Amino acid sequence: MSIDSLKTAGSTLKNLQVAIDVVANNIANINTQGFKEKSASFEEIVSQMGGETALSGSVVSAITTNFRQGSLRATGSIMDLALSGKGFFTVQNAGGDVSYTRSGTFGFDADHNLVDQSGNYVLGMGSSRITVPNDATQIQINAAGEVMVKRGNTVDSEFEVLEQLQLANFSNPAGLNNIGQNLYKESVNSGQVEFGTALEAGTSLAATNVVAGSLESSNVDMSSSLVNLIALQRSYQALSKAADAENQLTETTISLAS
Repeated sequence: MSIDSLKTAGSTLKNLQVAIDVVANNIANINTQGFKEKSASFEEIVSQMGGETALSGSVVSAITTNFRQGSLRATGSIMDLALSGKGFFTVQNAGGDVSYTRSGTFGFDADHNLVDQSGNYVLGMGSSRITVPNDATQIQINAAGEVMVKRGNTVDSEFEVLEQLQLANFSNPAGLNNIGQNLYKESVNSGQVEFGTALEAGTSLAATNVVAGSLESSNVDMSSSLVNLIALQRSYQALSKAADAENQLTETTISLAS
């Protein structure tokens, strides 16, 4: 193994460590509701030396997110919402920045606005905030994402539609930028956002249901993740041992020659 080969081995070890960290993070978040599995893609590096083409290692070319549907877990809380099908909930922070999430643990702030766990506003159609009136006594959310409230407790009180959840979809969700806390931002790779509602005919959200009283579980497959982690760790260990042995041999050769 030459000096160049040692450099290549070092570079490959760094990239293997990145892949190991990605898989380990997936496993650590297997119980995080709404979490989406990530994977590292490798790309071989080809170089020209002395007019000849040679493989000089590999590099992590991308870390992509798999938006495969996670299983739904019933919680019994009416404000826990899950999406069965494509799309994302639309949320907005206090500064007006909009992002997208599959995590539906929602509640109300002091002003009766529908918010997520971080205090971001959950948006209705037209990117409007959803504010429940002070005199509302009951709330329901149906499969179409219609937020309905009942005022008063009389026999004649009926539910009225207050607002409808605004959902978002993208031609390439894997291209979204992950900004942490299960939030994603639109990017060039994701394609432009398409706003709509659950069960909206003629759109990509026509088969999407809002499921109240449930949360979407992580879509991480523990079995395949463990297999991948073991394989990556073995590759790392084997390459590390080979590099260490060659490094010791090189040092010995230099010592004898001096």
